[in-house]
Amino acid sequence: MMERYARQMRVPGFQGRAQQLIQESHVLVAGAGALGSSIAESLCRAGVGRISVVDRDIVELTNLQRQQLYTERDAEQNRPKAEAALERLQQINSSVRVEAYTAEITPAVLESFQKVSLIMDGLDNFETRLLLNDFALKQQIPLIYGGALADRSMTYTVLPDNDQAPCLRCLFGESDQETESCETAGVLGPAVQITAGLQSVEALKLLSGQEDKLRSGLLQAELLDFSVRSFQVGQMKQENCPSCGKNPEYPSLNKQEQGLAVMTLCGRNTVQVRPANLTYALRSSVLADKAVRKTAAFTELLIEGRRVMVFQDNRALIHGTADKQEATRLYHVCMERQTLTQEAE
Repeated sequence: MMERYARQMRVPGFQGRAQQLIQESHVLVAGAGALGSSIAESLCRAGVGRISVVDRDIVELTNLQRQQLYTERDAEQNRPKAEAALERLQQINSSVRVEAYTAEITPAVLESFQKVSLIMDGLDNFETRLLLNDFALKQQIPLIYGGALADRSMTYTVLPDNDQAPCLRCLFGESDQETESCETAGVLGPAVQITAGLQSVEALKLLSGQEDKLRSGLLQAELLDFSVRSFQVGQMKQENCPSCGKNPEYPSLNKQEQGLAVMTLCGRNTVQVRPANLTYALRSSVLADKAVRKTAAFTELLIEGRRVMVFQDNRALIHGTADKQEATRLYHVCMERQTLTQEAE
């Protein structure tokens, strides 16, 4: 079994016990899009013992330019990314235990991952990234952040036991300051691969017991003119930070959601609508009249010219619009709220 990692084990620091530590580790990959799929593949090939992949989305044709685990067949079938990633990773390394979850990353979902060795950030949503930050700090789990946009790459490692370094909330504040998105600025595939590679090598150093070799600071690269800068960010540590300060409250974990959580997806003419603290079910009349396709993961509907995909957790993706109000209205057209009596039945 160790023979397949022979070339990796010839690298100083990765022999013997180091490889065993990698194989004994459990990594949560949050997001299976561009960064997450590349990270998951790298760690699977390196022999990480257990990999859990969580992603809410489906594979589409525009993903294939940079999301290397997926194929045209996955896009044609609109397969959930987590499901497609699971199949591909098992084909790559059958000795790795791979788990896939098609779900929104919420505090409730994260509760299942309190004992992981490491969290890899493959997200494209800032609010969820702050949630991941708070969870990692509370559970004392290292978190490796990555971001790729246009030709730019950025990575940073959050170590909960390093009280001299800032967390992601210290670095970026309460809201995303980036005015561009992958929709407006685009993203080069190599920028994604380089970012994921930088994240993955930090992961392997950490998992193999080589924390002394971890890179400090925030690394930023611009690939077209190939400029690389490393920023020491210790001065950005905030003593009163609600996530990593002296009296942490972990606000993203404790945020109380009500009604429907509505979010426009990055780089997509698509809105996600998710019930928060409410129970919804697909209307039987809509299922009978509007269903186009039903799979194990979702039911696809065609409502007022919009393609609507309703997942098992009653979360819906409304394609063909970026208008949150329209998406919310269409959600109510196809879903009905369940009362306590209906739930009991």
